[in-house]
Amino acid sequence: MTPISGSSTLFITLALAAAIHKLDICDASILQPSLFEAMAKNPEYLEGLRKLDHVIVPIYAAYDATEAGPLPLVLEDQEYHEYMTFSPLFGAQFRHGTDDLYELVIVRDDALCASQKWPTKDLMSKHPTKEDMWKYRGRTDDIIVLSNGVNINPLLMKRILMSHPKVVAALLTGTEMVKAAWLIEVVHPPQNEEETTSLIEELWPTVEKANNATYQSH
Repeated sequence: MTPISGSSTLFITLALAAAIHKLDICDASILQPSLFEAMAKNPEYLEGLRKLDHVIVPIYAAYDATEAGPLPLVLEDQEYHEYMTFSPLFGAQFRHGTDDLYELVIVRDDALCASQKWPTKDLMSKHPTKEDMWKYRGRTDDIIVLSNGVNINPLLMKRILMSHPKVVAALLTGTEMVKAAWLIEVVHPPQNEEETTSLIEELWPTVEKANNATYQSH
């Protein structure tokens, strides 16, 4: 199988991935799950996915860092594919931040190295019942701090908003502002003011659901 690489100068988009899928020589595709989910909502892009011959399973969580490379994990059952169990060999500790989020900190053995710790800035949450299972939730520098002191985890809100079938992508902004704001890409952009108003009304219950999930603990 001959691999097809995307552009080195362009961020991978739905349109770019769909164009590659249309090529006769494209039999398989490896993309982040969010892109596949968004493409499945668009009939034109879905046709390109249907012609693919290969689906890669099973799915396992993995952890990789620029500073450290891939870190060893304990292989868990497929039922827990969203969670990671870190090997005790490299000194993973989880230090509580806000709400149910913990920062992964790698602490070295005092007997082996003078350098004590490396805060990864990666945020995890515990599995509700399974010991030592952790789910990636974002970055400490992803957290949006409003001018009123409220901390917002945009990944939680984005996951809820992206569940709407008409939403392709969403970006939350608002650092040091009184309120946060959404930039939303939809499957079929509105062509006039009437369609824009209708779309906002349709999306608004989902936006409120995302807001409630974020503010319920404040």
